[in-house]
Amino acid sequence: MGKKYAVRGELSEERRAKIRESLLQAAGDEKTTLVLEQDVLHLVGAKPHEFGAVLQQLDQMEAEGALVRNKKGRYLLPETYDLFAGTLRGHRRGFAFVSLDNGSQDVYIPRSSVGNAIDGDRVLIRLFSETHGDHRTGSVEKILSRGVTFVTGTYAPERSFGFVITDGKRNDIGTTMEAYALAHLGEIQVEGCSAVPFGADALTVNGY
Repeated sequence: MGKKYAVRGELSEERRAKIRESLLQAAGDEKTTLVLEQDVLHLVGAKPHEFGAVLQQLDQMEAEGALVRNKKGRYLLPETYDLFAGTLRGHRRGFAFVSLDNGSQDVYIPRSSVGNAIDGDRVLIRLFSETHGDHRTGSVEKILSRGVTFVTGTYAPERSFGFVITDGKRNDIGTTMEAYALAHLGEIQVEGCSAVPFGADALTVNGY
């Protein structure tokens, strides 16, 4: 929905959990149609002072990938369309893996299917029948939220593209220089998984 609602009363954690459960069950039920705001409010038995908070929670569930809407505006579970939410872990060669929220095996995303997603982004992916080694493959369909919201650096424009030169202010100490270079330009290992924290094109280096 993406609207701003007047919230006149906060929902308790217990109430929020019950509403979430009701919405997920209804979205997975073919006999239940959730399209209009009135459908949602009626389903959860919302009282007038709860309307804004309930619709705000609905927005949040859509933003996090717990619910999706089809072309007719109906709320459904992502799995209905082979869509799954997870966190993307990029590789310097361009491909990526997505750790799914449901805990199942990571999904391989080929370079051509990563789109504009970068390491750390929460994404909604579509699963394919093909496999890559022991992993299923998929494509990024939607970026739910960014893992990195900003970096400090200088944009160097070219004719039809540009480079981002990040600023390694303390990149002048021999013992940490390699770590800075890996974090800004390369990849690091986090709990056994490869990650690309910044994905910068270049890095300032202070000689010493």
